Amino acid sequence: MRQLVLPVLLSGSLLPTVTLAQTPATPTHPHHARRGHLGTVTGHVVLADGQPADHVSVMVKGTSHGTTPDAEGNFSLEAPTGWQVITVTGLGYSAQETSVEVRKDETVSIQS
Repeated sequence: MRQLVLPVLLSGSLLPTVTLAQTPATPTHPHHARRGHLGTVTGHVVLADGQPADHVSVMVKGTSHGTTPDAEGNFSLEAPTGWQVITVTGLGYSAQETSVEVRKDETVSIQS
């Protein structure tokens, strides 16, 4: 499992924190992902004041894999294995992106 915690600026006055935890499947090149070559990216999206950001979209860039967080800001989505760009967007916010590597049996925590 890999975990990523990072602040993401969605507007001039809001600084949410996005936490991504990955439980991926077998590694493969992201552009050649096939059925069975998907991992699960889970996370928690909160604003700078600690409130959940349940009104945003979380997508794997260049794919149809995406979701919206629940009322507590938690989300889970499938992602092809390999390096992926996770995009967080919301009405009135600037889109924010972070790269994550979806791999099997690895736990890494990053905070910036």
